[in-house]
Formats: sequence, C-alpha cells, structure tokens
Amino acid sequence: VKELGMTAGEALLTPTRIYVNAVLGVMKQYKIKGMANITGGGLEGNLNRTLPSNCDAVIDKTSWPRLPIFDFIQNNGPVEEDEMFRVFNMGVGYTMVVAAKDAAPIIKRLKRLGYPAHRIGEIVEGSGVVHVQ
Repeated sequence: VKELGMTAGEALLTPTRIYVNAVLGVMKQYKIKGMANITGGGLEGNLNRTLPSNCDAVIDKTSWPRLPIFDFIQNNGPVEEDEMFRVFNMGVGYTMVVAAKDAAPIIKRLKRLGYPAHRIGEIVEGSGVVHVQ
C-alpha cells in the first residue's frame, strides 16, 4: 500500500514496542501516578483504570502523530473515527500519568532513549472518565 510504504499485512504485523526498560528508568527518578498499556479498548478503555473516581483525563487526539495504518483502516473499513479511538490505540502504546511539572523532562528523557513521547492531555476534576477530543 503506497501510503504505508509496505503491505497492509506488514504494517499490521509490526511488533509491539516494549516499554519496560524506559518506564523503569523514569520510575527511578520521577513519581508516576498511573500507567496504562493501551491495547484493545483504546485510550478510553484502558487509561480510565488509572483514574481516581473524582478525576477525568482529557486527551487531545491531535497531540501525537497519527500512524498511516490507522488512516488506511478507517478509510478502507470504512470505520467511524470515534470507533477507531475506542478500538485501537491510534499510535499511543503506553501512557504515564505524572505531575505537570515532570511531563516535559520525562518526555525529553524518553525521546533521548528513542521512544516517541508526547504530552497528550491532562487530568481534571471529574468522575473517572477519559474524554478523547
């Protein structure tokens, strides 16, 4: 598939990135308030388990680059965008909830280690729900 630079099968079989060493390194220096591996169920179905009942996560879906495989799936499904975010990780494989002051240095550290990292949202008062906007 031209827009993927490989076949759809090759793109879908790209191995999952393992985050354990990077996360352990971050944990030695910073307090991590929550972590979630984003698998089936997307951000809404995984990040919610890290939230206290009085907090929500507000996620900006434009804050990280969207991988071409997700556009391919959405356009050829066809699959509605809301369902894409409910079902797939949309390129976010792992999340860490940290203090706002720690976000930039953690992202810098992860990028130095070769992990694409982005500040994708914030935690606000709420009821334990993840809002992807």
